Amino acid sequence: MKHTLDFFALQSNLSLISLKGEDVCSFLQGQITNDINLVTEKNSIYAGFCNPKGRLLGFFHIIKFNNTYYLICPKDISENILKKLSMYILRADIRISLVKEIQLIGVIFNKKNNINSLLMNFPITHLQSSICENVHITKIAGDNYRFIIIGEDEFIDQFIQKNKIQLSQGLYETWKSQDIAHKIPNIYKETQQEFIPQSLNLDLIKAINFKKGCYTGQEIVARTHYLGKIKRRMYQGTCKSKDNIIYGDEVLSNKEQVGRIIDFSSTNFEYNLLLELRVDAINKHLTVKNNIIHLPTEIHSLH
Repeated sequence: MKHTLDFFALQSNLSLISLKGEDVCSFLQGQITNDINLVTEKNSIYAGFCNPKGRLLGFFHIIKFNNTYYLICPKDISENILKKLSMYILRADIRISLVKEIQLIGVIFNKKNNINSLLMNFPITHLQSSICENVHITKIAGDNYRFIIIGEDEFIDQFIQKNKIQLSQGLYETWKSQDIAHKIPNIYKETQQEFIPQSLNLDLIKAINFKKGCYTGQEIVARTHYLGKIKRRMYQGTCKSKDNIIYGDEVLSNKEQVGRIIDFSSTNFEYNLLLELRVDAINKHLTVKNNIIHLPTEIHSLH
């Protein structure tokens, strides 16, 4: 039986940064908002990477495979992230690089009744990972069964052939729409150093560990958590716009800036948005480029 999967060539939009060496765990522990010790070949994490002022330079999905840690982030910030992380390495035994010889692909199963035999080899819970026939597979949030797969070309090709997988090419916009729907944010070149982790809800998706100890920017993140009321949060919204919306666009209420656009997916001028917003502004009239933003009604009832 052929198993039909929607296939996404993620490396057109995302990069893999690899880190390995004897000191890699202690190094990453001192840089990211989450606990690197939670990452194994059977479990991955989300994490933020901050500047000393607690502002996000990047957001990663971190996977471990063949004694190497892989940071997945948007392609447009990968070179900058590589430089920033390299600044902190000093004399540590760490080898860091942008990966080109490893494939990064996404797959979505749309018909469960046709894939039960194949799914036996796949992880079943969110951010759980498994290794199958020399490829690394991680389950992520999605309306259907959604996975990230990394591996060398020959092993991925063998895996596809052995499991009788038929690939149907999917658009990255479709893939990203699933991240938007499940409130998984990202940081792009236009939004680096603009937001603290809590304003993008990293604490709500378990991308911050408040017990792990010190890391760059930790003092600000911890102070916000323990002492201050969080004044900005990330929300989903929708709007129609014939103007191109870009990352970091201002969200206005009566000409006052109350937030920014974090991420979006679009189809025929209809945008699904993630926006960082002042909590006290959610009941106000919101616009981006003079287009009305609609928030789900359940958000208003919670505040």
